[in-house]
Amino acid sequence: MKHALFWVVIAAGLINTCIARIEPPRTVFIPRSISSSVLYTDGFSLLATHDKKHKRVVLLGHSLIFQESLNGTKSAPFFLGDEKRSVMIDQAEDGDINSDWFHIQTVDDTNYQSALAVDPHRSAIGLCLRAQYLLDELLQGLWAAVALPLMQVTHNLRVSERQTSVNQIDPLSPFGSALPVLNWDNWRSGKWSNAAQTLTGFDDMVCQLGLDIDGPMESLQQIALEAVVPIGGRPTGQYLFEPLIGSQGSCGLGASIKTVVPLFNLSKNCLLSYVGYLGYRYHFQSHQPRLFDLKGQPFSRFLVYMDTSLIPDIANVTLKASNGGNFFIRDALVTPGPTGQSISGLELIFGQHRLNVGYLYWWRVAEQVTFSTAIERTFAVPSPQGLSHTSAPLWLSAAHISDRFSIDDLAVSTSPAVVQDIEFNIDSGAMPQVASNTLFVDYNSTFIHDVATMTIRLGAAYEFASNPTVLDSLHLWCGIGITL
Repeated sequence: MKHALFWVVIAAGLINTCIARIEPPRTVFIPRSISSSVLYTDGFSLLATHDKKHKRVVLLGHSLIFQESLNGTKSAPFFLGDEKRSVMIDQAEDGDINSDWFHIQTVDDTNYQSALAVDPHRSAIGLCLRAQYLLDELLQGLWAAVALPLMQVTHNLRVSERQTSVNQIDPLSPFGSALPVLNWDNWRSGKWSNAAQTLTGFDDMVCQLGLDIDGPMESLQQIALEAVVPIGGRPTGQYLFEPLIGSQGSCGLGASIKTVVPLFNLSKNCLLSYVGYLGYRYHFQSHQPRLFDLKGQPFSRFLVYMDTSLIPDIANVTLKASNGGNFFIRDALVTPGPTGQSISGLELIFGQHRLNVGYLYWWRVAEQVTFSTAIERTFAVPSPQGLSHTSAPLWLSAAHISDRFSIDDLAVSTSPAVVQDIEFNIDSGAMPQVASNTLFVDYNSTFIHDVATMTIRLGAAYEFASNPTVLDSLHLWCGIGITL
């Protein structure tokens, strides 16, 4: 029995080893769009049908939204790879990144060492507008709606570098720290900004056509078809953690079903109901610029490369050599993963007041990314010997993460080893599968008059996940709706 248990443990360990996957550092972060949250876009959707004693034809709802991310260091591995909370910069190649790639020159016989960390932070504030038209004259329970959030989003990667006390920077060194290099104007893409970046604009517009159906046990089912019109922007690839609004410029189609089932009366004027929701949305392909690393070589976008189509003389090697971010940015075809969300909650109705408490699960399938065009230029890693030699430049025979980019490097060749499309790690420039959990509470109070029905909403939620692809966030909202 003991031997059998031993082999079971060994087999389980081997299986875990086989299925373990090393996550690469990512070069793009796609946050969840505001328009994909049913708590914002559909917050007033059922309220228009609650008052059946008065003839109403249109509901206008306005929800003020505020989001603030928390515990940003939990998401650091998304940008740094694996489970890392920091990456080591070491000129002696004992770390993750060579300081030579950052154009940091030290005093002879000294070594540059530091630790690079990020603490990503995201905040958003805005207003979600919803107009819902009741079409009972065409079909009982039929309605059409449009929801459009106007948002201001701020991203801050909050990069920090902790240098060792023994670092001795050469007075003639172009840079004395990695931080200014990471946000260097000479880089076309993948920059690490240490300043807050803000973007203001409309999120995607959601158009819905729905039908409310009275079911058994005095239940109500709301079925809706929806189309997503991309008004928000697309990733530019210029920054590692740039602010984004919307679903990356991708059109979408979806459907949802919501149900409210009364459970039992707690008192004469107090009713407890079950609330359920299930929604699915598919997004279509779009063109986007994306930045990639090479396979098996995290942070290879920081290596120094040269366009091999240039005349191979010393002047061109010296003037045209550049970090990989200037070469690895590519026009890509991106199919955002389909998204879905479900809600399970309880609704307490007491008089004209409603209190909803529930759990929301949201998920998004991993992106599918391909190159849209062939590579425009071929490039390879120039050898420092070629930078300082008077004859034809020499090249590193391949671009490896351990290349020192120093005069003593022996991995040189007279023919450059050109980087091919197949050498890129597509996963490094794509969003993986994402899922999050949200606990929420939503309160609304309705005031009915002969002319109009007014509704006030207040709510809060906390979104979290066990993986670094989601920023844990606090959500707050308040709103006012008028049904005429």
